[in-house]
Amino acid sequence: MSYFTTTLTSASTASTPVYLNSRGYGPVTASITAATSTMTADYTLQYTLDDPQAAASIGWQSWAPFNSTAAAQTGIHFTSSQNFPDGTTFTFVAPIAGLRMASTALSSSNLVLKVQQIDRV
Repeated sequence: MSYFTTTLTSASTASTPVYLNSRGYGPVTASITAATSTMTADYTLQYTLDDPQAAASIGWQSWAPFNSTAAAQTGIHFTSSQNFPDGTTFTFVAPIAGLRMASTALSSSNLVLKVQQIDRV
């Protein structure tokens, strides 16, 4: 099992990406936690299917819940009040190549992204 962590500390930017092994590895679980209850944050979780070692450029999509009745889904914006103190958890059952956080508002503290990927045997 592989474990990664990254922190987002400022607004209007993205965190350092966590690149994963999308070939031969299994599901990915990620959690985002706000550092304090008094902070203000508005952010999205973004993923990519582009392999950074093979793609000329990386395209990032904002996570959206699956809805079989909708033709297109927009990315979900989360706020700090939604994930303190327990965090928000995401599971990707199909392999993905990377995850990161992107913030439109962030003050008074930081957000932490933790990612685990199951190794295939």
